[in-house]
Amino acid sequence: MRSICLIVLVGAGVLATTSSGAVARPDIRVSDTSPFTVRGSHFAPLERVRVTVSAKAGATRTVVANGRGGFFVRFANLDLGWCPIYSVSAIGGKGSRAAIRLGVRECPPPPPP
Repeated sequence: MRSICLIVLVGAGVLATTSSGAVARPDIRVSDTSPFTVRGSHFAPLERVRVTVSAKAGATRTVVANGRGGFFVRFANLDLGWCPIYSVSAIGGKGSRAAIRLGVRECPPPPPP
């Protein structure tokens, strides 16, 4: 059995105001790992965002947030490795920033060859 440790770090950045008047920080989350998919919200509308994944192999993609400050980006063929610990950062051209670090605290033994 493997234990999963989830650590979320949100960097300071541009804050967006919601319809209720509350302030929302830019946020990212990994919605799937095959293919590796990152979703972002609360970025500046139409902001150009550089999304970087650091794992066994790294990758960077640039996307443009929609009019509501959201985006999603897929990284095809990204190798996370056997026991993945990875980080994702998103940095917008208008100053929005968010980052997360995810991974497994204890890994089971690899399968036999």
